[in-house]
Amino acid sequence: MMKSKKLIIGIGAAVIILVVLIVVLLLNNKGGGGKLGLFSGKNTPAPDFLNDKEKASLDLSSDAKVQSLRRDDNGEVMIYKIIYDDSDIVADPANMPPISPRVLPNQ
Repeated sequence: MMKSKKLIIGIGAAVIILVVLIVVLLLNNKGGGGKLGLFSGKNTPAPDFLNDKEKASLDLSSDAKVQSLRRDDNGEVMIYKIIYDDSDIVADPANMPPISPRVLPNQ
């Protein structure tokens, strides 16, 4: 009788640990839920583009398409990217990898 009780308690504990492990893995998944699609309601902000006044303050052509990648607390542009093609648009600047210095095209 004691052995079967210990066995049931052991199996119950193993199941609980397994469930907790699965929940932790799903919540920590960078893809927002992974293959199961759980927790995928991630809200990605729309790309932020500079207006003509901001472009003029940075000595950029008003015809240029320029995306703001980071602004300071006052809303001033800290980092921007000139968009040559729509594929250059950064969908989520917060998750963008570090920028390496290089010669930009058309310069």
